[in-house]
Amino acid sequence: MANTEGDIAAFLRGMRLGPALERRVRPFVGIDECFNRREIVKLARELLRRNLIDSSGPLWYETREREGVIVGSFPGGVDKDSAFRRPNPLIGDIGVPVKHRSWSDYQVAQMLVVNFLSYDRLVLLSENIRNDHNGLRTILKEFVAPTLKARPDGLSLTALFKGGKTRIEDYISKATDFFEQGQYRPGYVEMLL
Repeated sequence: MANTEGDIAAFLRGMRLGPALERRVRPFVGIDECFNRREIVKLARELLRRNLIDSSGPLWYETREREGVIVGSFPGGVDKDSAFRRPNPLIGDIGVPVKHRSWSDYQVAQMLVVNFLSYDRLVLLSENIRNDHNGLRTILKEFVAPTLKARPDGLSLTALFKGGKTRIEDYISKATDFFEQGQYRPGYVEMLL
């Protein structure tokens, strides 16, 4: 697998951690593009409210256009309930998503691991369980896992994957249990919920 979009392993190997007092103890939760659902946003908000996580965010940007002209990129896309979609004299027409433009799994992985600059623990929420070549799980297993294992500082990345037949309510319940237990292990860990 070629690192045509950057070298995640080299970034992780060379990354220096800031002073312990400046690092975040509770985890950052990264939400994969395929999991752009209200239930997952609600889960993240509840975890924040309960102080089980320190922050969460999407791991991609949605590029939008109006009449063939790029309007901008929005983190995580623009929800149907967003203020951007309501008539507003301060916010113009944000257009529509550019067709056939999405973030690669490599870019998603990059957006996730860069959070190690501030956090010791990262948690990925995704339903992308394929092991395809150049896919997210393969990138995490081949580049991220061995590099984290070699680091002496105990950084932790846990991927909570939703199984294909798992109901979203069951996934959310199991994910909540995981955060309540707070048993983060050093290195890369995958869990199929």
